[in-house]
Amino acid sequence: MAVDTVVQEVSRGLRTDGRYASDLIAKGGWSVPDAAHMIISEYASSEIMTGQFHLYRSVLNDRGKAYLKLFKVCSAKLMASGRLSENDAIEGVREFEDEIANLG
Repeated sequence: MAVDTVVQEVSRGLRTDGRYASDLIAKGGWSVPDAAHMIISEYASSEIMTGQFHLYRSVLNDRGKAYLKLFKVCSAKLMASGRLSENDAIEGVREFEDEIANLG
């Protein structure tokens, strides 16, 4: 399952170097859930942008679709918490989908 993979990889990364998360929370004033949603969305985004989850141009395989959904859910959570405005969240998802369409 994509969520399990993301959790494992993000956890591994945080154990290796948790400065980014610590800085978001301690210095940036982010809540732990908001920091988690940001880190997860960034991980999902970077994995999709490798192109390895594309069947062909602009078409994601099942894992890629799951990662995209995870990205969208995290964006919605960040919007709900007030960390992202509605316009920024919508525009961010739209831009990401455009990037996906041009990759693969």
